[in-house]
Amino acid sequence: GLKEGDGGAHLMTFHPQGGKSSSDFFNDESWIEFHMSQTGHGNDSKNYRYNQKHWNLQPVRPHLDGEPRYEEHPNKFNPAEHGWMDDFDARQTAYWSLLSGACGHTYGNHNIWQFYTNDRKPVSWARTHWKTALAHAGSRQVALARKILEQRAWQRLVPDQSVIVSENKEDATYNVSAVSQDGDYMLVYLSYGNKITLNTKTIKGSQLKAWWFNPRDGSVQALPAFANTGLQTFVPHSVGRGSDWLLVIEDAAKNYPALKSVNF
Repeated sequence: GLKEGDGGAHLMTFHPQGGKSSSDFFNDESWIEFHMSQTGHGNDSKNYRYNQKHWNLQPVRPHLDGEPRYEEHPNKFNPAEHGWMDDFDARQTAYWSLLSGACGHTYGNHNIWQFYTNDRKPVSWARTHWKTALAHAGSRQVALARKILEQRAWQRLVPDQSVIVSENKEDATYNVSAVSQDGDYMLVYLSYGNKITLNTKTIKGSQLKAWWFNPRDGSVQALPAFANTGLQTFVPHSVGRGSDWLLVIEDAAKNYPALKSVNF
């Protein structure tokens, strides 16, 4: 089998159909080393729910969204009615995953996986030459997510939705948050840039630092330091679909290096 072929050097999982996870079929199998989900190709796919499920699942295994919304995939397989997935879909699924307990994330582009060219029959309405699609914005922006997370000890992040005090509807505007195990910093992803009220007492310090990170271009803007008095309201610089923001808040006493802007 596979283990014999590679000497056990590679991790093994199972690729399920849309809306399913490997745990739905092989949760108790010893050969499953991490779980994988395919969360579907519609812009109403709530992939964070899969991470929340696996965070509490026994036996404990890492979880990865192996097939989220692909950039320039026809939304719900009906482009005439629902349009196409874009870079916002790629960003939102990435941050929803990474702040809700996933061990990593997968980016996909509908044109690239099938190596679509103009002289080939498209699968499911592919429309852009795969070499052109290599430059689509979503692929670069997902890379920015890794670069900003690596400026802090992201391995210590634990999903924690309790810090979000304001209304948080489970629709396209849904916000996700994670707090470090030591309570010294938190990250909050604001899907539509709506103002948000947080309980900053989740962080231990008496004085806090904060930054806005723009997931679209990698820029960082520092906020003035403020006292950790509990409930704090934050208002991003823009609002609406495509105006997502990442808010980073931390204990000022830790004196961590200031967040830096990142580029492609």
